[in-house]
Amino acid sequence: IGAFRARHTFRTQARMLIFFSVIPLLANIAYNFFPQALQGIEITPVMFSITGILMFFALFYYKLLDITPIAWETLIDGLNEGILILDKQNRVADINNTFRDMLHLDKPAIGTPVCDILAAYPDIKKFVGRKDPSRQEISLLQKGKKYFFLFEKSYIYDQKNEYRLGSIIIARDITFYRKAQQEILQSEEKFRTLFEQSLDGIYITTTEGKFIDLNQSLVNMLGYGQKKDILSLDRASRLYLHPADCPEPEQNNQVFVTQLKKKNGRIIDVEISFSVIHDQDQPKYCQGIVRDITERKKIEDQLKYLSFHDQLTGLYNRNYFEQEMKRINKDISRFMPVTVLSVDINNLKVINDRQGHPRGDQLIKKAAEILAGMVRKTDILARVGGDEFNAILPDTSKETAIARLGNLEQTLKEYNQNSIQMPLSMAIGLATTQEDEKNLLEVIRRSDRRMYAHKRMAKSRDLNAN
Repeated sequence: IGAFRARHTFRTQARMLIFFSVIPLLANIAYNFFPQALQGIEITPVMFSITGILMFFALFYYKLLDITPIAWETLIDGLNEGILILDKQNRVADINNTFRDMLHLDKPAIGTPVCDILAAYPDIKKFVGRKDPSRQEISLLQKGKKYFFLFEKSYIYDQKNEYRLGSIIIARDITFYRKAQQEILQSEEKFRTLFEQSLDGIYITTTEGKFIDLNQSLVNMLGYGQKKDILSLDRASRLYLHPADCPEPEQNNQVFVTQLKKKNGRIIDVEISFSVIHDQDQPKYCQGIVRDITERKKIEDQLKYLSFHDQLTGLYNRNYFEQEMKRINKDISRFMPVTVLSVDINNLKVINDRQGHPRGDQLIKKAAEILAGMVRKTDILARVGGDEFNAILPDTSKETAIARLGNLEQTLKEYNQNSIQMPLSMAIGLATTQEDEKNLLEVIRRSDRRMYAHKRMAKSRDLNAN
């Protein structure tokens, strides 16, 4: 996920820029105090030349200009649940304050192998290391008190569910609920108090699925006025969006993520912890704890969206484009012929310098809008750089692509006629797979070369016109 290590990358970039900036300063101090050691060498231009070379190297080798926005950081830091995000190598990509506080982690963690930061918690370390997504309750002894946490691990995939990008560990402090459950076993009165005051919805049914009791939280969650309005309902057909999702007694001690129907017809996402209570080894009744996770699902969807989309234009980002390129490349013959477009906005730097970056951003968004108008749902259009776009057009011949480019140029012409104050010019390159071609990367390279040739031609034409 492209944005996961943004904060760590930004700090590294800042330190490197500061280091390169102080080189000439230190050299001049040495020159002022020890001139005889340098034997008359003019140190200032020498040091600035060295610094310039190092800065140039760092800008391209370490990608110091590629500072990823951290637009999603406030989302996870605002959650009451602990969030730990790992990359494919099980290194910490991000961690929110709630997770740190739960495990009393105070040292920097970004980029560190997860086994290192969890060295003091072997049970959690073992859980995180599992290959399959799972959930587990783990108890910890902290400052003489016992705490209970529910950990859940799930993988993050690309939009096609083909490439695993990392994993998310969600930790929930369930100490209150666990201790309360222990008290329930000792006192029916305490059970009733917890039952009624729980923020989560709780229900009790017969083994055949008929409601026995439910708490007010569940009544409110489903939008009904009183318990009696629900007690007479058929649970599966009236409350579940998909009746087959309704838990059965043989599915004891499982957690389900499903959807329920409110009285007004609105659909909510819920997590149901389902269990069967036995009496002398015979099932007596069933109970479920229902949690509304609609908002959590929205946040997860937002995180996934941000990981695959460019925030300025709404198009796919470079990370998604490269993943799709690999996917198509695996079975390229199925998509033949494949045409690739490379697009670059002309004179964007001049516009940024003269009119400001907000003006340049408007031009980038307008270019993205025009390009999006020429692609199909099966095409992949992405912003791969500041003013650069790439599109992969499966099942598209060169002739078809050229015809679509004609429509694009007409749209661009109409826009420029109505936008004299902010004209838009694009350099475009096009390349199509050949019959025996099996590598999409080479097609993209040809398309890029033609785009740059088009760009040079446009610059030459502008110079001749002046």
